[in-house]
Amino acid sequence: MYFLAVLTVLGLSQLPGSDLTATQEEQGVDILMLMDESGSMKRLDPERFADEAAKLLLDIARLFGKEARVAVVAYGDGAKVLMPFTVLDSAYSGIKKSIGKLNKNAPLTDINAGLEVAYDLLDKRRGLNQAFVVIMTDGEITEKDIPQGTDIFAYKEKTGRLAGNYNLRNWPVYTVAFTTGTTIYKDLARQTGGDYYEVKGPEEVPDAYLKVFEDFLLRFVRRYHPVQQGEHTEELIIDESISEITIIASKKKGETVELLDPTGNPVEGERVKEKAYTLIKVTKPMPGTWKVVFKERGAVMYSIVIPKILEPADPELPIDEPLNVKVKLVPTEPGKPVFPEDFSGEAYLHYPDGRSESFMLYDDGKHNDGMPNDGILGRSYYSIANEGDYHITVVIRHKKTGSEIRVKKSLKVTYKPKIAAAVENPGFIGEPMKVSAFVVNKGGRVFTKERYTVIATGPKFDMTTLTLNDNGVGGDEQANDGRYTALFTDTKEPGRYSFKIQGEFEVQPLKPGEAVRSFKEELDAYDEVWLSLGKVSTPGCLWFGELAGKTYEHRIQLYSYYPGKVTPNFYTFTVEKQGRMDLGATVPVITTKTVPELEQGKPDFLRAEAKIPGPTPSGKYTVTATGMLQPLSKPIKTNYDFKTSTTGKVFLTFFGFAVLIGGGAGLGYWLATKD
Repeated sequence: MYFLAVLTVLGLSQLPGSDLTATQEEQGVDILMLMDESGSMKRLDPERFADEAAKLLLDIARLFGKEARVAVVAYGDGAKVLMPFTVLDSAYSGIKKSIGKLNKNAPLTDINAGLEVAYDLLDKRRGLNQAFVVIMTDGEITEKDIPQGTDIFAYKEKTGRLAGNYNLRNWPVYTVAFTTGTTIYKDLARQTGGDYYEVKGPEEVPDAYLKVFEDFLLRFVRRYHPVQQGEHTEELIIDESISEITIIASKKKGETVELLDPTGNPVEGERVKEKAYTLIKVTKPMPGTWKVVFKERGAVMYSIVIPKILEPADPELPIDEPLNVKVKLVPTEPGKPVFPEDFSGEAYLHYPDGRSESFMLYDDGKHNDGMPNDGILGRSYYSIANEGDYHITVVIRHKKTGSEIRVKKSLKVTYKPKIAAAVENPGFIGEPMKVSAFVVNKGGRVFTKERYTVIATGPKFDMTTLTLNDNGVGGDEQANDGRYTALFTDTKEPGRYSFKIQGEFEVQPLKPGEAVRSFKEELDAYDEVWLSLGKVSTPGCLWFGELAGKTYEHRIQLYSYYPGKVTPNFYTFTVEKQGRMDLGATVPVITTKTVPELEQGKPDFLRAEAKIPGPTPSGKYTVTATGMLQPLSKPIKTNYDFKTSTTGKVFLTFFGFAVLIGGGAGLGYWLATKD
């Protein structure tokens, strides 16, 4: 029988200066031990090794500090509370004695009863302490292990529902099982954000417990696995910041651990001796290089920095959105440097079906991690396509000592309609704005209800309510295309117009048997209007307009209401003939000649060059000018009309007038002289 030797290093104060530390110090930690007392445990563990393992768990739990609380619940044929939540430091001996009183001859292994009693105990405790559950079991759940007449499938479904309740309360369940075939316990751990450890022999149990506590102790751990059996030595450099050393070592025959101070002298320290292990505690150790001499495997625990998960900040992540992971390294003592180059990071994404994927975290300023070498590691991971309960484990490694620390976060991935909106605005006062909204992530889902309401607020805070439609009218280009639109026409004032888009949806489930889900989502959009159009001058020949084969200057008068200088850069002039246009006919070409710099309240002209090619058909044309208002990067668009004609048409018109005038004069002369 072997136990893992554990060396723990504690700082002068328990994680001072860290937000995470303050939370733990103020709230404390509650540990609920859920122990299997079925007869199968007695058969699989005749030496009651699980009792010794539970005592070891208590000793490790004391590292949380004097305010840690522990409760013990036994389950088998039903469940009972052996000890309610009690401060571990004051009830240490009593809890150990209660563990030794387990009968381990119960005919059943009713884990559901144990989970219900444990839930009730956790729910009724005082305060808001962080809590977790550790189950010690042989792992066997068959029809013989549950109450008579209970369907095994219904029993396991109930276990899943209980796990969901624990997950909602953020109470992770960790399971240490002494046998294989423990799917129900694996699912229980996965669904609650805990973990599952299957041990093949007693020597593996302490390793499992240490992994459980790593999630909560927030210390870096360096494991030591000797290549061959025999004595080995670990060195630890101690300075004035280290106030305590704790060693837990296995014990077979006599002592199997020795602690030497920097002078080489053995140190007795405070010792707790149990049947299977020895605990040594030394307070205020001498600065220098200490040596720990022990046999079998070991581990060294360091207080270096505390990883704090900044992102994801929300426990829910919408489906199809990227998973952003960001972790901050917080020094254990205020004012101490972090030295981010000494650390590396890796994140593990655990899927609902038990699969896991890993990806590296970086502190180079290129991976959603802020500034390079600022002690914040991050990465943007690809979006998650399926709904469910996920868990993230972040592993931070200290390169110099080879130690690592793990922090976890539960994440629920859910579907939510994601609204996109567009406001098309020509940028000129009095011109209508087209407001559109649609769902970008339907993903084959059937929407039985999709309704959008828009509250528009003008520059003077006057409000208008619009209803968007997908019926092909009122600015909507195509009916039933999923894009809902309305025209907002009250744009008589310059300034910013804001639009609060509210969507109401009912979505049919993708899987049979699931209920229809309702959603209400909001999105804010805005646009600005700063220009007004004045007089447009298009020169020409009398009423004939501009003549083919000539070049003219169009002058577009513009007013700006923006409190600063702006430049209306029109890049494109599109010319279309009104009425019938022969195929292949040429059209006038308009280009920018000079661009004004507009000041608030002062009109100025944009000058454009209009080339009228020789074969241009006569008629009326519409020019649509599009561009950008700089430096606001605001799209702008306006239009104006002008006429063209040919020289021949002008000649014929004047010739006709001349003939008409000449004929009239001759007729008048004849009438005047015929007598």
